[in-house]
Amino acid sequence: MRRFYQESWQGIPFTTFAHTHFFHLADAKFYSVFYEELFRRYQAAKNPGEPLRVLSIGSGVGYMERVLLEEIPEGLELYVNEPSTVGMKWMRRLIPGERIFIGLPPDCLSPDISYDMIYLSAVDYGIPQASLEHMLEQIRHMLLPGGEVVCL
Repeated sequence: MRRFYQESWQGIPFTTFAHTHFFHLADAKFYSVFYEELFRRYQAAKNPGEPLRVLSIGSGVGYMERVLLEEIPEGLELYVNEPSTVGMKWMRRLIPGERIFIGLPPDCLSPDISYDMIYLSAVDYGIPQASLEHMLEQIRHMLLPGGEVVCL
């Protein structure tokens, strides 16, 4: 198997904050710095004082969400989604219950909430192509003006 690695993502070159090498996988510090920069860029587009509203689809046990909450303790309104209640056991300690959606999107999501960013983390492997395309089309309508869907 031959692996290849990205040098940038979402317009952020990795070399601006980390020394990258194919023998060293990204660690927690790498992701912390990357997400801090990513959300700093999105927050800059918001009006001062308005929280950045983010939905994580495929939250799992919440590793990335924990990092986001630690790195951006103020100004982040984080919502999470996971098809299983088991994975959400740890998330319930971090996220208010009204911001947790259990089930398959878009059906389980509140139609009354719009987001600055919706990111999907490793969900494509378990969703048939037609269902994934339908989900992406539906959640796109849940974005605030200027918002983005990011697939990890």
